[in-house]
Amino acid sequence: MSSQAQHRGATPGGRVGAAVVSCVSGIANATLQLVAWIAAITLCGFTATALAAPESPVVNGVELLTRSLPVGWTLVDRHEQQYPYGHHYCKTYKGPTGTKLTLAGPKAVSVQWTTESGEERSTRVAVESIELWLMPGAYKDTTWAWLCLHRPVQPNHVLDTPELQVYGRTSHRLDQPGLYAKEVLPKASSIRWPSSPATDPSLISWAGWSADVASVLARVK
Repeated sequence: MSSQAQHRGATPGGRVGAAVVSCVSGIANATLQLVAWIAAITLCGFTATALAAPESPVVNGVELLTRSLPVGWTLVDRHEQQYPYGHHYCKTYKGPTGTKLTLAGPKAVSVQWTTESGEERSTRVAVESIELWLMPGAYKDTTWAWLCLHRPVQPNHVLDTPELQVYGRTSHRLDQPGLYAKEVLPKASSIRWPSSPATDPSLISWAGWSADVASVLARVK
């Protein structure tokens, strides 16, 4: 058989093999493209859903309040998954939680302390503060909380709307924790905070804080 005949005889088989390889390759490429398209569409769908999802009233409240603080006041701490101090004190709580904010003001606070030798001292280690708990509208304290006789003093109920429950109290925040830990605690036989709004709420420089906070957050929908 001539080489030309051999070439003609081999051509159909070669064409079939090439066609099979081409078909398999095409299917593989099409499958990869389909997977890529599905992944892209899924990712875009998740992204669109995330972008379209409205923020919760608690998140909106935090942002609105932060923009509305008076001169000299700043947000210094923010903690999620919180509930008001002293609530659910006598039971395990597994209900809705919110955000705790600590606002620091411009007014200095000193600690009064007595040395072991009986000397009275005053050291400036803190600033005035306001602690706020922004909770979902459905939040409430334990129904029989008043029966928990050893629970601490409760924060004020600042706002009650279908969207938000807001609680707050005046306090102080250490802005010189190192000084307090090294110079006061090791040498003090007793410690008092007479100049702190935690002891006397009337000492807070933002006198109308409760009404102002309620006015701002009442706009949250």
